Amino acid sequence: MSLPKVLCIAALPAAILGFVGFKVNEASTKQEITQQVQTLFDHACGLLAPISPQDNEAISVEQYDALVDAGMMLRSPKAVYALTAQGQAVFQFRDRWPIGQLGLCAYHFEDATVEDVSFPEIHSNHFVRHVTFTFHTRYEDWAKTPSVQKAYHGELGLSRENRLSAPMVLTKSGWVFVEPLI
Repeated sequence: MSLPKVLCIAALPAAILGFVGFKVNEASTKQEITQQVQTLFDHACGLLAPISPQDNEAISVEQYDALVDAGMMLRSPKAVYALTAQGQAVFQFRDRWPIGQLGLCAYHFEDATVEDVSFPEIHSNHFVRHVTFTFHTRYEDWAKTPSVQKAYHGELGLSRENRLSAPMVLTKSGWVFVEPLI
């Protein structure tokens, strides 16, 4: 019994890689991935609950008032909220997949350490690795205030040390995360 030609042709790239002995320098790959993770976390912060002055329904009044208590926003007598100078300094807009995010930079990621890098697998004609790493969370002082902690308990639920596993794909530029992590 012979295999259909289509199946043989589809299996050819994987077979060639297996026979040629696709070699990956695991030490340099782990070093490259570690550098990617550290670069990502060095320039990123966790945004606290998306807010927009034009869309006051996006979060609760309790959350707005907590930001007032923390000095990030002002509240007028008619309950109109506006960012203070301190709030404007930490306000960020990220326009990336799948949707844009905006909010206040409340915490930073530090000391990212790659714990495990899986062997490359082929998925949809791409080399994919699963990377597991740990990192620490450092909160801004204003995000530690009791009213902010209470109003945003879900968003500020990261512990001091965190563990994350995420897929990376090999591109012309090297290994990159499949989707944004933060």
